[in-house]
Amino acid sequence: MTQQTETTQQSEPTSLQPNLSLKPLTELPAGEPYIQGNEFSVLCETENAVSAVTFTWYRNKEPISAGVGTRISFTTGITENQYISRINFAALELRDTGEIQCKVHDDENKAESEPFCLAVLTVPSIRLTPATWTIYQNEEGEVNLSCEATVKVSSPEPDPAFGNINITWLRNGQQFDLTDIPAVVSSAPFFASSHLTVPHSTLSSDNTFVCIGENMAGEASGAAYIQVIEQEASVCEPEVDSYGIEWTLTRASQTTSQDCPVKSVGKAYRVCELSGWDEPNLVHCKHTELLAIEEKMASLLDGYGDEQVVSEILADLVDVLTVYAESILPGDLVAITDILEDMLVYLKVHQPDELDENFVFVVSSATSELNFGNWNSIQMELPGKVASLMDSMGKYAQLIADATLPGESQEIQDEHIVMHVAKLDGLKELEEFVFPVSGSEYSDWLNRSSVVIEGDTLRNLNMEDISLAVVSYKNMHEILPKKVGMPLTSAVLDIAVYTSGLKAGTLEPPIRLEFSSLQNPSKAICTFWDYTSDDVYGSWNDGILPSQRTEAASHCEWDHTTSFAVVGMLVEKWEVIVTVGCIGCVAACLLAILAYAVCCGRGITGIGCLILILCSSLILMNICILLSAEQMPGERDCGVMALLLHYFELLSFCTLLAVGVLVAVASGTFSVNSQGAAVNPSLLLSLIFASLLLPVIPVCACLIMDVMEGYRAMSNCWLDFENHAYVYAHMVPVGAVFIAGQITSFIALHRAWAARKILPKQQLKKYYLEVAAFDVLHLTQAATWTFGILAAGLRNTSYQWTFGMLNCFLGITVFVYAALHIHMTAATAEKQKTISNAIIFEQANDNDRKSMGSQSSAGYIENDSGWDLDILRRQSYGSQFSTENFSRSKDSARYSELGLAELDLQDALKILDGAVNMENLTSQTPHIQGGSMQPSGSSVNHIPIYEPNPDYDLLDNNRVVIGNGSTTQYY
Repeated sequence: MTQQTETTQQSEPTSLQPNLSLKPLTELPAGEPYIQGNEFSVLCETENAVSAVTFTWYRNKEPISAGVGTRISFTTGITENQYISRINFAALELRDTGEIQCKVHDDENKAESEPFCLAVLTVPSIRLTPATWTIYQNEEGEVNLSCEATVKVSSPEPDPAFGNINITWLRNGQQFDLTDIPAVVSSAPFFASSHLTVPHSTLSSDNTFVCIGENMAGEASGAAYIQVIEQEASVCEPEVDSYGIEWTLTRASQTTSQDCPVKSVGKAYRVCELSGWDEPNLVHCKHTELLAIEEKMASLLDGYGDEQVVSEILADLVDVLTVYAESILPGDLVAITDILEDMLVYLKVHQPDELDENFVFVVSSATSELNFGNWNSIQMELPGKVASLMDSMGKYAQLIADATLPGESQEIQDEHIVMHVAKLDGLKELEEFVFPVSGSEYSDWLNRSSVVIEGDTLRNLNMEDISLAVVSYKNMHEILPKKVGMPLTSAVLDIAVYTSGLKAGTLEPPIRLEFSSLQNPSKAICTFWDYTSDDVYGSWNDGILPSQRTEAASHCEWDHTTSFAVVGMLVEKWEVIVTVGCIGCVAACLLAILAYAVCCGRGITGIGCLILILCSSLILMNICILLSAEQMPGERDCGVMALLLHYFELLSFCTLLAVGVLVAVASGTFSVNSQGAAVNPSLLLSLIFASLLLPVIPVCACLIMDVMEGYRAMSNCWLDFENHAYVYAHMVPVGAVFIAGQITSFIALHRAWAARKILPKQQLKKYYLEVAAFDVLHLTQAATWTFGILAAGLRNTSYQWTFGMLNCFLGITVFVYAALHIHMTAATAEKQKTISNAIIFEQANDNDRKSMGSQSSAGYIENDSGWDLDILRRQSYGSQFSTENFSRSKDSARYSELGLAELDLQDALKILDGAVNMENLTSQTPHIQGGSMQPSGSSVNHIPIYEPNPDYDLLDNNRVVIGNGSTTQYY
């Protein structure tokens, strides 16, 4: 159907025929072409015309109609007895080239103008080869760069005098000096080439060569990248792929490009991975035949042609899909989808009168099994293309339904698509609509889905004009984008109900759909493609549960129309190793709790309290994981399980961080290990409350964001990681706590190192052991739950095995750490008890006490229990102490408590701090500074200090090795 511009003016009849003149509004010198992209207008004027004047514009004797776009437009007007019409080109294109002519007619007369020859000059297109090239250092040879610049022309061609093209070269953004490396240049009208030979010796590590082709229409450029790499660099060796593309040497982790295969245009890309070549990306490659079809489609949108051109384009697409049936490129499918989209834009304005089977064939062929791999490639870069193809098919079915006569229907069956359209006569009794239609023969795959629209539903629309369109797809469920862990388990059924050309609103009663199960999912969800979602061309809706479900089929009900399907929740069971790992971790943590209960009883303080909280959180975490395996993702119980799992995981990390803080705070103190030091009760209480309350913040944030929806991931009982906000709510706090834990570990080691001159060697070793044990526990926890999240989200077998083994090892690590803490706490308690009871000795009688005058040679002794009490006794009694009159027998009934009723550990640390002052040493033998013995019950004001000699090494077993090699045994 051709649209014409028409101007009507009432006037007295005249016998004069109209005179036409045609002229461009922009005059150019003779022979000079018009430039691509510039505005252009041609004016047609007529005089002595009668009324009802109609103007028609032609290009190459083919009518130009008003296009669906705005690039070409028409304006008309009247001035006195003169009628004018103007055709306007917003931006000239090569397809505008030709003879432009104006014709006018009225009821009695007609006339036509002389044609105006419009020649359009385009910008050159550049082809530079090779696009990428890699060589080794010190490799001899040269690189040959070839640049070709071509200007496309159409009849009538521009004057060859304006066909000159100038080629220039740039190297790394600078004008290239061709004196040392001359270029071989050849030229012809509308064509030029330049060949450059670059010796390897002139190349730096990274080189970018740019070829610029310029003519009077503008300039275009192409770039080549040449890289020089080391001999030992990881590379992908040159190879020829299955498409016949030659891929050159490429450094690992880089992307290279080459020309597309033979008979196609564009660029192919390929990534060189560390493990070798990735699959080539041909999304931008398409066969040359499609270029002409795209140009024809663009001309149709501009107004060049009519509905007949639509049939020609569809026939051309069928030819391409038939000829290249087994060698269709991903770029071919992208181009075909774009062409069909543009065609629907045209057909919406110029509605078709009848169904063209070729449209259905094109979509059917594009979705065949042979193209599954191509669509997977397209999804990586253009995820909305397949949905666009489905949308075009649905819109075409709607247009055909609108054009169908009332009471009639049309149906087309193809190998991969069945389309059924009908126009209902609202004046008659509306009956139930059922598809597939009873009594018709269909392929087996079509019976996988059906739709029923009740008569009441149609009558409630209260419209006389009701159109129905149903499209059933055999393979669309294989190529449409999917949610993670939510494969489509049914065919896709597209349904549309229109009233007077407008989509129907709410349908009541709802339409009923039945989908046969292609798989046997653990749970089925009725879903629909939501074109209004934020994703490009929409996404699958979260859906609803089926109204009825059997092992063979799912029944769904919807009150609107679009594309429908059933999503199967294929819940994969955990691998056995995950269950074993969870049980192992729970058992080890229970043993740790039991050990505390048996060994410490009510004496659990400090780090012991935090270890018990850690064990409890790990137990509850693993119980949640085991229970979640029996829950159905997406349900409320599953969400509660995920919420608890999130909290307990964060609690375990925060608790272990609190342990690290206590280790760091207690570092460097005088005790067998840090747990023996007195812990500030307020600090301990603060750490416990912080560990319990901090995880609540991210959990509440997740709840506030989307109530419980974020905790009902459709693939597992865990956070919805498809939403980045939930990823941050998990990873940010875990990452922050882990980093803080490593910092506290560093602080603990630093403080212990600073106190190395004060602390006994055995105590220092034990402290280093504790910090190392904390680090192992901390790193194990981080690794375990990193793989735990990957295993839950991806259900990858290797991740599950790693998580299971690490989880079991984590439980063992917690138990060992707890056992180490219990042992050291018990030893420290014994030491504190010994010191608090002070120095107990056998009370000598008065005569014996008077005879105690000789000073014993004392030594500085360190043993497994800490500071030897004999030294404290000698330091306390000074010259009055005698080993001969001192009995260590615990069987004696004559014990009494001396003045050292209690020695605070921190005070003892200060005392020992003075003992390391080596500047006060005055002799080469051990000695004790004098002091007085305090009677029982008196307070201690001063404890004499023993100053060790640096010539002596301190050993265990109550021995001191003297610098000259002799040893002294102390009791």
